[in-house]
Amino acid sequence: MALLLGASSDTKVSRYESFRRSPSVTSVFAYEIIFKTPVRNLFAGAYDIVRRDVRARAGRLIKVLEPDARNPRTLRKLQLLRTVVGSPDNAAGCT
Repeated sequence: MALLLGASSDTKVSRYESFRRSPSVTSVFAYEIIFKTPVRNLFAGAYDIVRRDVRARAGRLIKVLEPDARNPRTLRKLQLLRTVVGSPDNAAGCT
């Protein structure tokens, strides 16, 4: 597995598997290729945490931008942020 991931040692892979280390983006995509499974499924727990945090930050940003909602540029930002906060993952461009 280490060779397929391009890792220099088995230790890295062991740490990924025991959740003691987060894999690099390159390793994450390699896992997806190797197992033919979307990354969000392979790392579902981490994905859920990131999704929750992004949605929370988007909600906070909406509150900051709402006073300037008449500005067309701000309005576009608000539309995107509301999509991130309130809809299923694929509505924000994720697949």
